[in-house]
Amino acid sequence: MVNPVKVYAADTGLADAFAMSRNPDIGRLLENCIYMDLCRRGCQVSYIVTSSGFEVDFLAEHIDSRQQAIQVAADISNAETLERETRALVEAGRTVKGAELLLLNLSEESSITRDGFTIEVLPAWKWLLDYKA
Repeated sequence: MVNPVKVYAADTGLADAFAMSRNPDIGRLLENCIYMDLCRRGCQVSYIVTSSGFEVDFLAEHIDSRQQAIQVAADISNAETLERETRALVEAGRTVKGAELLLLNLSEESSITRDGFTIEVLPAWKWLLDYKA
């Protein structure tokens, strides 16, 4: 299902206090953190739904006009998760010509080439410390 509007909390502690669940959703918190940092960097932030129906978490247009298509997934150790996330990024690469493709997660770092596109896989902490900011 594709969300028509994505909502992020400026204060995740407050949002968590009013959440129905007592189990934190690490993936959602990580995505929220990345969103807040993109805003801090002065990016125009939106998300992408490709013609094939794949959703990419963020399309960030930086002040210098660089574009990044960013997927956020806490754990990509599962082959199905990695496949889903990279497939969406490749579709985004076809949709947004010249966009840098990033897959941010909690611990993995590599570079994946798929269908002629290069996807940088980075731990979120490294990206947050201004990897190619």
